[in-house]
Amino acid sequence: MEQQKNYFRDLIISPEPVLENPDSGCVVSDRISVDGYEVGVMYRDFPIPDTTDSGWVFLAGDEDADYMNTPGNTSVFPLRTICSYDSAVIPFLDADYETAFIRQEDGKFMKAEHFFDDGE
Repeated sequence: MEQQKNYFRDLIISPEPVLENPDSGCVVSDRISVDGYEVGVMYRDFPIPDTTDSGWVFLAGDEDADYMNTPGNTSVFPLRTICSYDSAVIPFLDADYETAFIRQEDGKFMKAEHFFDDGE
């Protein structure tokens, strides 16, 4: 029997509408939502058409391909949830598609210039 996950333990979702579309969906790694790690990497891909997908993906930064390709290691949450968890992401949420940011040692996010390059 699969154990129920306890997402975002003790998180209080801010009722303040800090976003234009706070209920837009985003993908969040279990390393953040279950294990409690901070957002280390955030990137915006093109959203899935005809859905409320924002295109945003939030990772701790230590997830490898096997982890990301394992069903159940990520979940979809409203953007308001990740903003309540880590308000440092808010200033970046209007970024263009195919944009990524990596949290630096000082806690600030920096744009990752070659995150979407395919190696060509």
